[in-house]
Amino acid sequence: MLILIILWTRPRSCPTVWLIFYALEIAIETSFITSGVAKDKLYIFAHGIVVFASCASIFVIFSMPLTPFNLSSDQVSVVGSVPSHRHRSPEDNLTLWQFLTVSWLAPMLAIGPQRSLNEEDVWMLAYQFQHTRLHEHFRRLQGSVLSRVLTANIIDLLMVSLIGILRLVGGQYLQCSSFSVC
Repeated sequence: MLILIILWTRPRSCPTVWLIFYALEIAIETSFITSGVAKDKLYIFAHGIVVFASCASIFVIFSMPLTPFNLSSDQVSVVGSVPSHRHRSPEDNLTLWQFLTVSWLAPMLAIGPQRSLNEEDVWMLAYQFQHTRLHEHFRRLQGSVLSRVLTANIIDLLMVSLIGILRLVGGQYLQCSSFSVC
């Protein structure tokens, strides 16, 4: 019975690890199909079914909610509606696809060319970015101020560091490829 409940309940957030798995599955299965190793049509058909199922799974993951918590949607602005300071940002109810395409910002960006944005034209901060919640989360962390700052911002620090390393390596690669000697 517990297994049925687990299978029928909707996940609370987008499983990005599964997204990576399905993308790799598509790449591997497509390479099997195109490599010419498979001579049998049934073998090719079976790999094609796996590619199709992986694509369908990725589509489902892109349409799942991004935030892992269930909040009241009373004050959250609907994606695509005109921004107002009376509502929270649509970030609280985004799907992965809406987050990656930044399509939820389109109504605010449409106002920009017409006139200057005022405070009334901007949503309130999303739930997880409101000052009181951030302050309480920071206060619950243990250790010195420096260790708490590092703990609270470790994901951002890692992402910025990784992007900096990739830019450095990419710049070095481009520089080496334009000259014959590195």
